[in-house]
Amino acid sequence: MKKLVLFAMVVAVLSIFNACEKSDDFIIPSGTKEKTNSPLFAGLDTIAFSVENNIMVFETEEDYQKCLDFLGTIEVKDYQLFEKEVGFSSLLALSNSVMQTCPIEDEKFATLLNPKMQIIIEHYLFTLNHDEEKVEALFIDDDYELKSVDTNSMKEFSYDDNVFAILKGENLKSVAGYCGQENSVHEPGDGIVTSVDYNKYGIYNSLVSKIYTVFSGKPLYLKHETIDYPLGTVPSGISSRCFYKRDGKQNIISYSTDFSYTDHRKKTLWDNRRRLIGFRIDMKYSWKFDNYGTVSIDTNMIECHQY
Repeated sequence: MKKLVLFAMVVAVLSIFNACEKSDDFIIPSGTKEKTNSPLFAGLDTIAFSVENNIMVFETEEDYQKCLDFLGTIEVKDYQLFEKEVGFSSLLALSNSVMQTCPIEDEKFATLLNPKMQIIIEHYLFTLNHDEEKVEALFIDDDYELKSVDTNSMKEFSYDDNVFAILKGENLKSVAGYCGQENSVHEPGDGIVTSVDYNKYGIYNSLVSKIYTVFSGKPLYLKHETIDYPLGTVPSGISSRCFYKRDGKQNIISYSTDFSYTDHRKKTLWDNRRRLIGFRIDMKYSWKFDNYGTVSIDTNMIECHQY
């Protein structure tokens, strides 16, 4: 992959777009890394990317998606090993190091953003303005040369926008023709919270299920799973109540796990660089305080009607 010519100067010019003020004290790594040859990272050699001035740089939109898919094959606890492997320090790593809540809740996406909430994909430098839920995009030409950078040409998008499709001039439905931000949060008792959300960041979208306790330090047995009962009828033309749909193709979502001794469980049921036109997620949550207690149950769901 071609090096970014004078890229450090470009970043200096763009410092006014910094969306993470506390990152100023963050130490940027040298970019050098040891080759571990670990089988955990065998899939990385199929992805065209580099790290330049502590920014993840992907040759194409498809390479970016491949990296998202790759991160989905390893445990979140191994994301720090991924960063060490590629010579990168992320927004998530910074937040963890200073013991602060990461402003981007999704660990996978936060692992590909630097502390300034920047990433380069297919010659666009994207910077997230998380407080305003906006994405700024600046085009850098094929040679990544400084002369191609014109801060006056900065394009701004909403988290609701299908950013890659807009940049590529693809035919799009109106915003009303796509699913908006959807979330459902329950507090069924016992200090338990269940939630199922559709999260959008313009260049990243995800469906996420969570169950956790607000009683700090009190471990619980927790479980969550997709279900096809008893939350209503299946819509016409849909083969399962737990599904996502985009570009006319329906994919069924099926997930279950055993009870786990923890105070928090989270599962990203779907994620992609492009947004969805329809989904329906029905979840069942179960918990108990000890091996001899009774099992409590909650059900929760979200649905977008653009089938």
